[in-house]
Amino acid sequence: MSANTSPKTTRTPRTKHAAGSIKQWALRVEEAARQRGMSRIDTATYLEISTGYWNTLLTGGGSNQSEVGRDLLQRSASLLNTSLLTVYLLCGLLQPEDLYFTTDHEAELAKAYRRMCEDIDLASHLPTPAEWEGKKPMSIRTRYGYALLYELATQKTLLEKASLVST
Repeated sequence: MSANTSPKTTRTPRTKHAAGSIKQWALRVEEAARQRGMSRIDTATYLEISTGYWNTLLTGGGSNQSEVGRDLLQRSASLLNTSLLTVYLLCGLLQPEDLYFTTDHEAELAKAYRRMCEDIDLASHLPTPAEWEGKKPMSIRTRYGYALLYELATQKTLLEKASLVST
């Protein structure tokens, strides 16, 4: 390589990551920080971690969920302008079904689907029965999402939420 040329750098295309991963969370935080004009160094400083550790989280290396502390997640929630609970869901530390009180998610979701189908105004916007509970049904997470959206749109309760205990 001559003195006048610089090494060619290529950007790795972004890929979709499984819902609920530390890498997905880190990429969301990076995007929010970038929108605020923050560099990676600025972001790491804001999160009160080293730039090296931040880079490790962004690449998915060493990103065991138990290694990411509550304080870091709280600071990231502030940067994302969202709740800590949402960050826990984004990281996969909680799953949407953890927020509902039931021992049989499939049965509860089947009842919720039947109730949603009874609503003539919204039934045409729902997935088909085969998509909902066929041989290859939607994920529990997706079905809970539909139920939650229905509850928000109609102000009706389909699923019993787990109660939060305050100390």
